[in-house]
Amino acid sequence: MPHPSTSSAYGIWSLNEVRDAVRGENWPEPFTIPFAGLEVLHLEAENFSGSTWTATVGPDFTANGNVASTTVGGFPAITFDGSGDYFYTSSITVPSNASMFVVAVQNSGPLIIEQTTNGNTAGGFYFYTNNGNPYNVSRSTPNQAIRFNTSGDWWLNSPDIKLGSFNFDPNNSSFDLRLNNSNISAPLAGGSYANWTTNYDDTDEMWIGARAGSLILFTGEVLEFLICGTMDAQTYNDTCSYFMTKYGLS
Repeated sequence: MPHPSTSSAYGIWSLNEVRDAVRGENWPEPFTIPFAGLEVLHLEAENFSGSTWTATVGPDFTANGNVASTTVGGFPAITFDGSGDYFYTSSITVPSNASMFVVAVQNSGPLIIEQTTNGNTAGGFYFYTNNGNPYNVSRSTPNQAIRFNTSGDWWLNSPDIKLGSFNFDPNNSSFDLRLNNSNISAPLAGGSYANWTTNYDDTDEMWIGARAGSLILFTGEVLEFLICGTMDAQTYNDTCSYFMTKYGLS
C-alpha cells in the first residue's frame, strides 16, 4: 500500500497506515530540491521584513517605495503598487551562463529584473516580461551582447500566479524561455552563441521591479526569485516542475 498521504496524516490514519508507520514501512524517499547547491541568488517573499528582503542565498535586497508583504492564493508575496516600488542590491555576481526563475503575479506594468542600470548599453542582464522593450532577455558586457526576443507580449496581465524562467547555455547553443513550464519561442535576436562561450561573469548592482529605480515600473506581486548557473536539461525541467508543484500551477 502507499505511504500515508498528506491528507491522511493531518486527518485520520487507517489502522494499516498506523501499522506501517510504526514499522517504518512505505514512507516516501527523502525529498531533494533540484537546484540545491546551484544557487547564486534565492529570494523568498516570507523573508521580507521592514525594508530588507533577506536572501536565502546571495546578497540581501533593500526595498524602496511602497512595497509591502501580502499573500496571494495563501502564499507569502510582496506587492508592488507601480508608483516606483523596487528592490535593490549594490553588488551581485551573475554567471555568464545562467538560469533564472521568478514566481509572480503581473497586474499591470511589466516586471523587469535587471543587473546594471541599463542592460542594453552596459554589462549585465535583464529579464523583461513584455515586448515593449527591444528584447525579453539580454546578457551583455560593455563590448558584447546576446539577446533573445519573443514575437509579442508573452506574460499577459492577470490575477494568476505564474512562473517565468529561462536557461541559457551558449556552449550548447541553447536558450529555453518558459511560462508555466511551457516553452515560449524566443529566437536569437542579437549577438551570437560563439562569441559568448568566453566567461563573461559580471559583478554589478541589481534592480527588481524597475529599471534604475524610475523606469518600467511593475504593478503586481513577487513570491519567489531564483538565479542559478546554467542547468542541464533534466535539472531545468525538474526545477520548473518543482515550482509548478509548490505553487499549484498548471
